[in-house]
Amino acid sequence: MYCPSCGEEISASSAYCQHCGAALSEAGDDVRDAGADEWGTTRSADRGPDVEPAGYGSGPSTDAETLAALGHVLALFTWAIGPAVLLLSTDDEFVRENATNAINWQLSFAIYMLVSLVLTLVIVGIFAAILVGLLDTVFCIVAAVKAADGETWEYPLTIDFF
Repeated sequence: MYCPSCGEEISASSAYCQHCGAALSEAGDDVRDAGADEWGTTRSADRGPDVEPAGYGSGPSTDAETLAALGHVLALFTWAIGPAVLLLSTDDEFVRENATNAINWQLSFAIYMLVSLVLTLVIVGIFAAILVGLLDTVFCIVAAVKAADGETWEYPLTIDFF
C-alpha cells in the first residue's frame, strides 16, 4: 500500500504515514495502486513490457505510420527527393503509397510555382505563388497527420505522375 500524500510504501494496517504523517482512510479509499500517480495513471517504469502507453489517437503508431508521416514532412524541406528516397528504400505498401502521393503533390507544386512565376509578369503571379506555398505547407501537414493516424490522404489538385 502507498501513501496518497508522499507516495512512499506503508503497511496496510497503518493509520498514519510514517514518512509524512498524513492520515490514511480506514477503507483505503485515498490509497492508490503501486504504480499509479495522483490521476490514477501508471508510470512508464511501472508498466509491464507488453503494456503500451496511452497517447493521442486510436492507438500506438507503427513504424510504417511513422515513416509515412515522415515522408510528408520531408517533402516540406527536401521537395520530392525525401519522399523518393523513402519510396525506394521501403517495401511497406502503406509507406510506398504515402510517398507516391507526396511525390505527385511535390511535382504538381513545382508546376504550379512555375506557372505563378510566369504570371508575376502580370502581378497576379505573386498572389498565386503565395497561395501555392501556403497550400504546400498545409497539405503536407494534413497528409502527415493522416499518415500518423494510419490513413492515406490524397492531396487535392494533384496531377498523378506515378
